[in-house]
Amino acid sequence: MEPTKQDAEAMLNEAGGIQLAVRTRTPKEHVPYFVWGLSMALLWPINDLGDDSVVGGILQWLVIGGAVALLITYVRQFRQVRVRPRTPTWLALALGAWVVAVTTFLPRLLDGTIDFAYTLTGVVAAAPLLLWAEHLRRTA
Repeated sequence: MEPTKQDAEAMLNEAGGIQLAVRTRTPKEHVPYFVWGLSMALLWPINDLGDDSVVGGILQWLVIGGAVALLITYVRQFRQVRVRPRTPTWLALALGAWVVAVTTFLPRLLDGTIDFAYTLTGVVAAAPLLLWAEHLRRTA
C-alpha cells in the first residue's frame, strides 16, 4: 500500500511536534545570566535595610539558595545535552570580573556618601548581566 498525501502530512506534523518538544526542553543559555543578574539586583539592596536585620539575612539566603539551585540545574542540563555556549569565554570572564570589581569597590566608595550605596551597587553589577541575557534570549 502506497503512502497517501494525508499520511505524509501526518508524519511531518508529528516530526514538527517532536522537534518543538526537543527545542523547548533544551536548556537556554540566557537563563543563568538572567538569574545571576537578578540575584545581584536583589541581594545588594537588602544590605541597605540595616546591618542587624534578621529579615535581610533570611532574604539573602533565600535569594542565594534559589539562584544556586537554578544554576546547578542548568549546568547539569548543559552537560547532558552538550549545548555549545554562544557566550565567548572572554566575555564570561569579563562579566565575572565586572561583578567582582563592582561589588568589591563600589559599596566602600559610596558608603557614607549616599543612603542607597548597596542598591546602586546591585543595579550597576546586574546591568551588564541582564543586558547580555536579553541579547541571548532575543537571538535564540
